[in-house]
Amino acid sequence: MLFSHSCISKALANPRLVNLTSRAFLSSRVVVSTTEGYRQEAQVQAHRLTIDEPVQLGGTDSGPDPISTVASALGGCTNITVQMYAKRKEYPLEKVITEVLILQDPAASNAKMFQRDIQLIGNELKPEHRERLLAIANKCPVHRILENSTKIVTNLK
Repeated sequence: MLFSHSCISKALANPRLVNLTSRAFLSSRVVVSTTEGYRQEAQVQAHRLTIDEPVQLGGTDSGPDPISTVASALGGCTNITVQMYAKRKEYPLEKVITEVLILQDPAASNAKMFQRDIQLIGNELKPEHRERLLAIANKCPVHRILENSTKIVTNLK
């Protein structure tokens, strides 16, 4: 382990310690900038991603909306995590398909829930493989971030 839990806790307790000049805590960097209207271009390492709002909300629908982008990250991370584990354990997994539904409580405008429906494809998969892969799916990093509270430090430049 690179940093102890107490070291990270102390840094998160003092937002001035968590900044881009202190690369010790930086594991990834995403830069998002407005292009026109609500359309956003995200630079993620060597990749570009367009994020927008649907037309009915004033966007141009040139990319997924922010919540669908998070749902995509959850589905992608789920599949990768399951595939990595299956490969390491030599399970006969051929393919993973994850459908993520975004559910919203009409009584609470900000209350959202993600529902994942995971399909494990592999004729030779045993029931115990499927049970273990479901448990592993719940350990994907994006799932853990969304399920637990995550500290977000915001600085105005």
